[in-house]
Amino acid sequence: MDVVLSTHASADFLAHLAFDHFVLNIPYYREMYRLWDHKMSLSRMTLINWLAPGASFTGSLIESLKKRCYGEGLHYQL
Repeated sequence: MDVVLSTHASADFLAHLAFDHFVLNIPYYREMYRLWDHKMSLSRMTLINWLAPGASFTGSLIESLKKRCYGEGLHYQL
């Protein structure tokens, strides 16, 4: 299984959690109850702490994509 460093979560699980929270605007406590229904007990802070490594990875991925799309010498602002 593909596990994200400093977590016990797979990349797929973190992507699902991030999508639910940031795109669908589902609060962490509702994610906790959803996971509880699947016999998985996690605290709100654990979910938040697991998203931190994913956020740093995503930030570096976005920078790499910007450099590839815009080129090294070009300046861009988003």
